[in-house]
Parts: sequence; structure tokens; C-alpha cells
Amino acid sequence: MKKLATTAICAALLLAACGGGTAAPTSAATTRPTAPAATAATAPSAPAATAAATAPAAQGSVRQIKLTAEGEQYKPAVVEVKQGEIIDFVVTNKDEAKHNMVGTGEGSKLLSPDFEEGTTKTYRWTAPDKVGDIKVICAYHLATTFMLKVLPK
Repeated sequence: MKKLATTAICAALLLAACGGGTAAPTSAATTRPTAPAATAATAPSAPAATAAATAPAAQGSVRQIKLTAEGEQYKPAVVEVKQGEIIDFVVTNKDEAKHNMVGTGEGSKLLSPDFEEGTTKTYRWTAPDKVGDIKVICAYHLATTFMLKVLPK
């Protein structure tokens, strides 16, 4: 009888340790494969800023400004925009290196995708409500800059 009780206890412990009970194991729910979250590597090729560029302008008309990256410089060197104005930058990269546009200073919210060498791309941006100057740099070539002057409406 003692041997039977010992065997029953060992079997119960073994089943409990291996998850052989009737309760669903808690780890099964956390180890099932799930669809990966969208990341920069798995997201659609158009960055969020570019996706926003295809949306219709709700606030009014869109102004197109042509920029050229050539000789490690942006041309024109100074661009004037109005507060809240929606801008489509049409950037032609004539250099043999990629460029981008990064607005410096508080509230500029300007961060473009890369403009590969020899391409022309459009990037939509809305000027801030704050009047002032925004220096725009290329994150890859810090000397490649231009100045955005935000003017009153």
C-alpha cells in the first residue's frame, strides 16, 4: 500500500511538472507566432512623411518649391514660406551621394526621406505657425544646407 501511494504521488508530481493537467498551459498563449509589428524594415517602402504627402491638402492649396542638391549645396540657398503653408519640395539630387532635409530648431518638424543620387523626389511639409528662420541641413553632409524663412500669413 505504501508503495502504491508513493507511485501515485510521484505520478501526480510528474504530470504537474510537465503540464499534463487539464488546465491550459499559460505559456502557449505567449509563444504562438504572431504577425510582426510594422517596423522601418517591414513597413511599406513609403515613409510616413511621404505617405502624408499623397493626402489631399485640407487647409488649402499646396505650393511647389523646387530645390536642387548639387556640389554639396542646396539651391536656392534661401526659401520663404508663410505660417501654416503646405509645401511640396521637389528635390532634384544631382550629386553622387544621397541627401535628405532635416529642419533644425524647435517646432520645424521637417525630416524628409533620403533623396538618392540622380533622382527627383517630392516631399510634403507644412510650415510651422511660428515666424522665424529654420536652418535645413543634410544629415549626411552638414555643409549642405539652406535657410527656410517662415513669414507671417
